[in-house]
Amino acid sequence: MYYLIFIILSIFSFLEIFGKNKNDKGFLIIFLVLASVLMLRYGQGTDYFGYKLVYDFFGFNLDEIIKNFISSPNIKREILFDLSIYLFKTLKLSYEVFVGVLSLFMMRCLYKFIMKFSKYKYITLFIFYTTYWLYFDSGIRQGIAISILLGYTTFYILENKNFKALISILIASLFHTSIIIFLPILLIGKRKVFNTKVVIILSIVSFTLAYTKIPIMLSTLLPGNIEYRLSYYIIDTSGNILALMNRTLVFILITVMNKFIKKEIKQSPKDLFLNIFFVGFILYCLLFNQPLLAGRIGTYFRIFEIIIIPNLFYEIKQINLDRKKMSTNNLKYRALIFCFVFFFAFNIIWYKNIKSWLVQGSYINQSIMGYEYVSVFNKERINQIRTRGL
Repeated sequence: MYYLIFIILSIFSFLEIFGKNKNDKGFLIIFLVLASVLMLRYGQGTDYFGYKLVYDFFGFNLDEIIKNFISSPNIKREILFDLSIYLFKTLKLSYEVFVGVLSLFMMRCLYKFIMKFSKYKYITLFIFYTTYWLYFDSGIRQGIAISILLGYTTFYILENKNFKALISILIASLFHTSIIIFLPILLIGKRKVFNTKVVIILSIVSFTLAYTKIPIMLSTLLPGNIEYRLSYYIIDTSGNILALMNRTLVFILITVMNKFIKKEIKQSPKDLFLNIFFVGFILYCLLFNQPLLAGRIGTYFRIFEIIIIPNLFYEIKQINLDRKKMSTNNLKYRALIFCFVFFFAFNIIWYKNIKSWLVQGSYINQSIMGYEYVSVFNKERINQIRTRGL
C-alpha cells in the first residue's frame, strides 16, 4: 500500500514537471485516498499505541486537567490535547474515531495550504509524503501543531494579521509546546528574501556556537514549563554528520535556484517561505549537537520545503520557456536529469523513513517494499506483524 502510493505520486509528479498534468480533480482524488489511508489506519506509526494507552486509561476530570496545566509542568501532554481526549471520552467515542477526526483536521489544513500556495501540487504532496508523513501518521500532537501552522498561521502572516497569527501559534502550542519557537517569524513578515551571504555567515557562527554550552544555557532563561519540556529532548550526544550534509545540500539547492531567479527578474522577491527556511537552517546549525531537539523544532521551518522546492523549479522552467533560452529538446533533457536526481534523492529519504518505522515499531518479518497497511477494518492483523500490537 505505502509503496504503491509512492509509485503513483512519483508518476504524477513526473508528468507535472513536463507540463502534462494540470488536473486538480485528479489531485483531489489522490489526496482523498491519502487522507482516507491516514484516517482509517490502525497501529501504524511508532507512537500509535503509546497514544492509545494514554487515551484508554485517561482518567482526569475537567478540574484536574486545568489544575495540571497551571501547576504541573511535569505533565508532558498539553492542555488542548487532554481536553480533546476528555471531550471524546465524554461522548464515549473510541480511540479510532479520535484518531480519524484529528487526521481529517490535519489533512484538511494541508489541502488548504497546498491549493493556495503550490504551483506543482503533485510534487508538493510527493515531498510531504516521503519526508513529513511521519508527523501526521505517528506524532499526533505535533502533527496538529504543524497543521495549524500551515492552515491558519501562514495565511494570517501573509494577510498582515499578526495578532491572529500570534493567537493561532499559542493555540497550536497548547497541543505541542515546541511550536513556540516559531514566534520570531512574526517579526519577519513579508520582507525581501534574506541576503544569502548573511545567512551563510550566521549559519557558520551558529554551527560554531553549537559546540559550546551557550544554546543549552539559553534554554534555562525560558519559563519553567517550557524549560522542562525542552529538557526532555536535550541529551549528551554529538550531531549527525549525514543529517548535516543532507540539510546543507538542500540549502545549497534552494539557494542556487533562488539566486538564478533573482538574477533573471532583477529583483529579490518577497518570500516568507524562503525566509522561514533560512531561519530554520540557522537554528539547525545552532542546535546541531542536540539532534533530537533540532529535529523536533526544526520541522516547523523545514516543512515549507514542500512549497519552496516545487515553486522554485516552476519559476526556473517558466523563465527558460518564456525567454526561449534553450530549445525544447534541451529543456526536456535537463528536466529529465532533474527528475532522476529529485526522485532518487526522495526515494532514499522515503526508504530511510520506512526502515526507521519498522525498527521503532517492532515489526516482524516486514520488508521496506512490503510495509503492510493495517486499517480499522482488519485491526487484528496488527498483532501478527507488530510485537507492540494491542
